[in-house]
Amino acid sequence: MRVNLLGEKSKRSHLSISWSRVGITIGLVVLLFFVGYTYWTLRSEINFLEERKGSLDEQLALYRPREERYFELRDEIEELENMEPEPVVQLPWGESMLQLGYIVPENIMVQNLNINEFREIQISGIARTEQEIISLLSNMDRAPLFEAVDLLNLEQGDLVRFSIEAELVNRAGG
Repeated sequence: MRVNLLGEKSKRSHLSISWSRVGITIGLVVLLFFVGYTYWTLRSEINFLEERKGSLDEQLALYRPREERYFELRDEIEELENMEPEPVVQLPWGESMLQLGYIVPENIMVQNLNINEFREIQISGIARTEQEIISLLSNMDRAPLFEAVDLLNLEQGDLVRFSIEAELVNRAGG
């Protein structure tokens, strides 16, 4: 008779698990998951960057003509800054026109004003009364820009027509 002191072998032995194989399998699954996750993350980032690049390309297409225009304008400004300033032309009659505006009485209308190269000025116009014309002649005599003021013509009617001639004083610088 035989006595088995060790006990009966369990049926589990037929289903024995190799822990090393399980560990390797889990390791491979984790590794594949990590590789897949990394691939998905990188692919998502690539897609995002490609969309961003497309958006930036559209913006560049919008701003490039503006940039070109900016450089053109900058070059024009530099050219203008480097240009020699043109001398200011002093017109011989500029100051006399300002002065004439102050000395012509309110009710006189100047119809014609001529200044020639000899600095002679001829004024013709109309006034309501002779007194206004006398006031104009007096104002021109007192003005420092006019000399040799002469009344050339005076015609009476509903309105008084007149012609005056004077010389512009030649001042240094203008």
